[in-house]
Amino acid sequence: MTLHQLRIFERVARDFNITGASAALHLSQPTVSLQLKLLQQECGVKFLSRNSHGVELTREGRTFLESIAPILRQLEIVEAGFNANQKARQTKSLLVGGSPSMSVSLLPQLLMAFRKTHPEFRFVLETNDSRVLERRILDTRLDIAVVTNPSYFPMIVYEPYRRHKVVAFAPPNCPLVGRVVKLVELAQSPLVCLTAGNIYLAELSKLGVQLNPAVQCGAADAVKASVYKGMGVGILHRECLENDIAAGRLKQIRVPELEKLEVHSYIIYDERKPLAPSAQRFLELLRQKRKITTTRSNQKSTLNKKSPVLRMSPKASPS
Repeated sequence: MTLHQLRIFERVARDFNITGASAALHLSQPTVSLQLKLLQQECGVKFLSRNSHGVELTREGRTFLESIAPILRQLEIVEAGFNANQKARQTKSLLVGGSPSMSVSLLPQLLMAFRKTHPEFRFVLETNDSRVLERRILDTRLDIAVVTNPSYFPMIVYEPYRRHKVVAFAPPNCPLVGRVVKLVELAQSPLVCLTAGNIYLAELSKLGVQLNPAVQCGAADAVKASVYKGMGVGILHRECLENDIAAGRLKQIRVPELEKLEVHSYIIYDERKPLAPSAQRFLELLRQKRKITTTRSNQKSTLNKKSPVLRMSPKASPS
């Protein structure tokens, strides 16, 4: 006696028809008839008898049906619970990574915009160093990421995304606020930057000034908090500071040499496998926003020609 046979018998007893039960169970009629025959042979009684309309239950058949009904109902409850758990585990998800500055200035707004058109997705945003995020992409723990200071792994696609202005900032009462500051003077102040922010310092050192950070933080919010507490002058992407500057909590310091510095961000994903549908749609959103940013940037550069831009030089691919 098997659960398969019990389900077949219960369905036939409910429909009073072998043909109808076969269709409902997606089984052939000979298969249903065979399983009923085997069940009755094993029990040693006849559960069904044929009539002009199909089949009907014998007295033994009615007794047997009443006996197995609680078993089948309990099995339905177990299966329903299991299927619900499976559905919950298989909820559509989008696993996104961002370097510290990107996770503050860019990705939260993009994920909110994506949620409006794709409310069925669950989002996971991991903030980490670019090199760690590249590893996450390669071992499939992330679908897509936006990073600065990439390592250029051969198996990763790097799509140029945006150019980001780097600025110095301080609390409103800082004596450097409100006037033009030379890079040499800035170097005399304690500096606060991201742990991955050495890319700024390396490029600035090419201008002949060595900047040594007093505090390095793993997240952009930690940099801002440290500066707000008076631990030094901060260096971050301009986008990370917009809300704080608008609220008057922090002020940008005018450093002409620093205005020459731009950092590039990149969309990265694994070139060895196709993107999941959710990641593909998010990539389309990123590309759409990139076009808008590029257009506006081009318009500004046409109206206001400035000194040449200092760009990050790509690193060699690791062997």
